[in-house]
Amino acid sequence: MDSKIDSVINLNRKAGDHFEQGDYKKAVQSYIEALNLLTETEATKEQELKALLLNNFGHAQVKIGDLDNALDSFNKAANLYHGLGNLFGLGEQFGNVGSVYRDKGMWDAARVSYDKALSAFKLEGYMPGLADQYSNIGYICVQKEDFDSALEWFYKAKVIYEELNMEERAGLVEKNISILSNSDKLAKL
Repeated sequence: MDSKIDSVINLNRKAGDHFEQGDYKKAVQSYIEALNLLTETEATKEQELKALLLNNFGHAQVKIGDLDNALDSFNKAANLYHGLGNLFGLGEQFGNVGSVYRDKGMWDAARVSYDKALSAFKLEGYMPGLADQYSNIGYICVQKEDFDSALEWFYKAKVIYEELNMEERAGLVEKNISILSNSDKLAKL
């Protein structure tokens, strides 16, 4: 079993290299190979590795514009993380699902997924994840032209980012706040 796990880890690394080089199609192929090596099993180590692979696979699918299959990959990863009791992984996957729905212009579905991510991150106590979801929800509010709510969500995100000294993210949220505060509320982010 260890040689199988080693092979899967090596394929994941290879796929990651392709991803970093911008060759998303080769990354997808390597993730498929890695996933095919894993069998349906209750072994925790394999379940964790499969969830990681599905997450990475989903990101590569997003890059090549295969959003429906990315949703499937992220949802499968979420189910595995749920079964493992991994709230951090679960929150990440719900955030990923929300972002795919956002990219598809499905604002209500995105919001539901971001709310699920918020719940997982609150239970886990993972503050960067909370701030990311606050910002994501702010963006959804902008798309739905609920600018006052968008500002509230962006401010929540900014406070956490500043507390965590995440200056770059705080700056991005501040930019969104500035655009909304200094516009006629018709400008979109």
